[in-house]
Amino acid sequence: RISIALLLSSIMLARSPATAVAIISELGAKSASSKVMLGITVVSDVVVLVCFDIIVGVTQVTCGNEHNHGVPKTFDANHLYFLLSEVGGSVVIGVLVGMLIRFYLWLPFSRFIIPCPGCRIRVYRSQLKALFILPTLLLTFEFSRFFAGFTAQHLNRSIKLEPLLLCIVAGCVAGHDAKQRRKFGNILEKVAPAVFLPFFVCILSLSLFFCIYKSLN
Repeated sequence: RISIALLLSSIMLARSPATAVAIISELGAKSASSKVMLGITVVSDVVVLVCFDIIVGVTQVTCGNEHNHGVPKTFDANHLYFLLSEVGGSVVIGVLVGMLIRFYLWLPFSRFIIPCPGCRIRVYRSQLKALFILPTLLLTFEFSRFFAGFTAQHLNRSIKLEPLLLCIVAGCVAGHDAKQRRKFGNILEKVAPAVFLPFFVCILSLSLFFCIYKSLN
């Protein structure tokens, strides 16, 4: 019961940086206090992710059964070592991904125009760099899944990296420099509609589907 209570508490403590950014943009707040508030929100997310990862490991041991493959039946120092290695591995790989994104931002692309019948399509540098950044971030989730299966097969213990923590660290490394931060923010601003629109449309469609399905049955 204690482990389940801690797990639910770590979930309820989570804050949304996207919500904080939306409120700051809506109010037009550009003071130092708004930057501090946003920084606190991001740092609290990192703390919650680390705590959640450790508590999930404890919960799997205390509430697990014989069908949990790769999960030990007792929580000991060796299990704690694996949990800390998951967090440390996520941070290290996040730093490497952040450095790779900084390399993408450095690439000297030039914008160009694609002539089409009746119109011209203008392709900006930020859009070209986004073609490298977005697949790289998507591959971090796939790499985390592959790494968990690989370690379960060869070490008899699944080491699961935390993709969200990895991406937060990568974003901090990529936007550490002020000049790079402006480039990175410009790219995210340009590609955000192409990511958020399909995402929320799919969620809304699934919600309507389940509502109609429940009403018919």
